Amino acid sequence: MTNPEVEAFLREHDTVLVPVGSTEQHGPHGALLTDVLVPNEVARRVAPRVGAAVAPTINYALSYPHAGFTGVVHIRVATFMALIED
Repeated sequence: MTNPEVEAFLREHDTVLVPVGSTEQHGPHGALLTDVLVPNEVARRVAPRVGAAVAPTINYALSYPHAGFTGVVHIRVATFMALIED
């Protein structure tokens, strides 16, 4: 959406869905963004039904169990919580 489209949307609605997912490994066959793509698609499909817009996805989350695998990006709990709160 463009800025004017967002302004027009917010005149009539007050819900924005923010998909959150991790950037982490999913074996040799899965995309690193699997945990980002799925919630983004769910939000995209749900949004028209509930009168919501979909914000850009937050691609970084808590991925400690996957630490050590190539391509994993994990952030500290405090950073994640601050990002969600803000």
